[in-house]
Amino acid sequence: MKFLACADTLCGVLSVSPPQASTRPRWLLPAIIGGVVVIAAAVVLFVVKPFGGGGSSDQPSAETPHFAFRLLGAQAVPGMPHAKPEVLRAASQKAGREIRTVLNRFFALAFLDPQNWKKGNYDNVVGFFDLGVAQKRAAADVRTLTLGKDAGDRFSGVQPEQGVLRVRVLLDPSGHPSFATAIVIFKANATEKDGSTELIVSQGQYFMHILEGGWTISAYDVTRGDHPVRSSSEKTNTPTGTAT
Repeated sequence: MKFLACADTLCGVLSVSPPQASTRPRWLLPAIIGGVVVIAAAVVLFVVKPFGGGGSSDQPSAETPHFAFRLLGAQAVPGMPHAKPEVLRAASQKAGREIRTVLNRFFALAFLDPQNWKKGNYDNVVGFFDLGVAQKRAAADVRTLTLGKDAGDRFSGVQPEQGVLRVRVLLDPSGHPSFATAIVIFKANATEKDGSTELIVSQGQYFMHILEGGWTISAYDVTRGDHPVRSSSEKTNTPTGTAT
């Protein structure tokens, strides 16, 4: 599911090719001219104005299983020529840690907090997105971005299995983080009420920017790859060849 509310050049600079192509429609919104950023020595220009607002301070409930992404790396995209490597490294690593903290809460609330998924209510998840169109779009895409409104009818429990995160950070001409993309793979085991297990898989990228209240999500390109988990008995009883 795609919702891109950033200028094409910005998305192109920060995005990576998704693990698999999405057949879902691409949603593009016009960016409002608000500033100019120079990207490295190539002097590539783009103009974009953050839509503003949004961000959530909500914390997962006490019943939520512990989860934290493993940050694989944070890469800086300099917004000024001749940037010092140590400055780029320090800024990108700090931004990476901050984004990891935000997305830890986001995914815990979206997939693991029983106070949310048992009721099918994810209002505090939508709060992580920019006010206005981004929040409305996220609310419409709740089936892709969360465990789903029917999760309480389907599942008796959910436990995280894996979460990896890589961040690319765009620095402004002063060397401060301004925009970022977070490339994520999240997996969790959801126990169906009949005792079977569904592997929940969410992967893609979240485009984020930093405001006074912290990092918020302005756009996303996310897919789901949920599938049943075969039990050990099913694997044992599966024929591996023909008898002779």
